[in-house]
Amino acid sequence: VTSDLFGQNTAWPPEVNALFVEQRELSNKSSPTPEDKTRLEYIKKAMLKLPTERSPENEEAMTIVREAAALLKLKVGHDWFESSNRLTGRQSSLRA
Repeated sequence: VTSDLFGQNTAWPPEVNALFVEQRELSNKSSPTPEDKTRLEYIKKAMLKLPTERSPENEEAMTIVREAAALLKLKVGHDWFESSNRLTGRQSSLRA
């Protein structure tokens, strides 16, 4: 949740957002010091470890989950999935 209402203009936690700000400030320096360059490298490595919306591993896992759900749906039947979805309030995106 990002808005002025919640006091956040980014989805990142404050400490991560601070890294973005620091990176921008260091990158904008006309003559960065060796310490600045070292710090920028540290920030770059830290940012590479941040979670992203998409990764090959997550995409592959979701493909496997979707395929397994489709097979299960074929095996146990469409009616079971629909009644299960009514109980959970979810809508199935799988079609038999």
